[in-house]
Amino acid sequence: MAIDLLSIARTGVAASQSQLGVTSNNIANANTEGYNRQTATQATLESQRLGDSYYGTGTYVSDVKRVYNEFAARELRIGQTSMGAAETSYSKLSELDQLYAQVGNMVPNGINDFFASINSVADLPADLGIRSSSLGAAEQLAIGINQMQSQLDNQVKQTNSQIESVTTRVNEISKELANINLELMKDQGDNNEILDKQDALILELSEYAQVNVIPLDTGAKSIMLGGSVMLVSGEVAMSMGVSAGDPYPNEPKITASITNKTLDVDPSKLGGQLGALFAYRDDTLIPASNELGQLALGVADTFNQMQSSGFDLNGEVGSDIFRDINNSLMTAGRVGEYSSNTGNAVMSVNIDDVGALSGSSYELSYTTAGDFELTDTQTGSVTTLTQTGSQLVSDEGFTINIASGAMNAGDRFEIRPTAGAAAGISVVMTDPKGIAAAVANLNR
Repeated sequence: MAIDLLSIARTGVAASQSQLGVTSNNIANANTEGYNRQTATQATLESQRLGDSYYGTGTYVSDVKRVYNEFAARELRIGQTSMGAAETSYSKLSELDQLYAQVGNMVPNGINDFFASINSVADLPADLGIRSSSLGAAEQLAIGINQMQSQLDNQVKQTNSQIESVTTRVNEISKELANINLELMKDQGDNNEILDKQDALILELSEYAQVNVIPLDTGAKSIMLGGSVMLVSGEVAMSMGVSAGDPYPNEPKITASITNKTLDVDPSKLGGQLGALFAYRDDTLIPASNELGQLALGVADTFNQMQSSGFDLNGEVGSDIFRDINNSLMTAGRVGEYSSNTGNAVMSVNIDDVGALSGSSYELSYTTAGDFELTDTQTGSVTTLTQTGSQLVSDEGFTINIASGAMNAGDRFEIRPTAGAAAGISVVMTDPKGIAAAVANLNR
């Protein structure tokens, strides 16, 4: 059998045409997001034996592969996760900075104005006009604190909404990746366009949370989120969700569900945008609210105590200017009960010493009969409390009251002594004559 020169030439032309086609496709998609450059692998056709020798029969394109480096892709995902977290943190903290610049200055200005008005009353205690102005300054101070708390609450709501939006997008991506895995398992992972789409979705997913990719022999990829949640396993996708917070419903938590099983996801392990949003809410906004509440308690308690140490214009012992710090409207939100509790105890918190408050939050747990542990969530320090009657007295400036019911072993409560104070502070004095501008003679 003679060597077919025309056939050999035809294979060379066809192979070159394929090479040019791949190159043209690369050029055409140079600006296509998520596209990976492709290369055509050329190989020789099977040789034929003529006499004692083997002669080549031409060439062909054996495969078209993506130029893809798994190590580089992994490093890019890690960088994307860090950038997503950094950009989100910067954006949210910038919002908070503007908030304090525009609204927050009302609080220190209000304090200065109120102090100045009180000094004016001390100078001219009989002047009803100055007394009325002083009550007006107190009202403006309370309103400033109320508005600042309202703005912080809005920030919490906005952050919760963003968490929900990101979670919805994560669910969409997980379903798409599961469908892609199914296609790749059918094609044995040879479809470059589908692989590009898969990598683009994984890269986007890495903006929202840390992503670990586990390649499978079938060409599919399993995706683990935050190092703990198997988001996609083959063609099966887990559903992410947002549910009411525990113990505070207005601080939603993130969950992962598959079939009838649901587990809570630790947001501190997620990273990316989701991790940054949870960190901003839990580590910045809530502590800021607690500290603002601590300020509100300090203002209300200090001036109310000053009132009780002096006489008003009617010759009577001064009454409260601000709402009492243990009024029911001021104590809202001080105790949060975990849903896992099996007891029926109803708790409340009274402030005993504003000066001893740290602005921190605590976890109260009941282990055995008469054994209560109070853990500072910021410092981690643990204090054992003993029940006296229906009270648990702490050295942190507050007393925990068991209003009704009883606790069972393992029950937990979150205690936020300063919560609700900034929203609840208000002026209760209506008569300017009630300002006590004369020191009481305690020896009378």
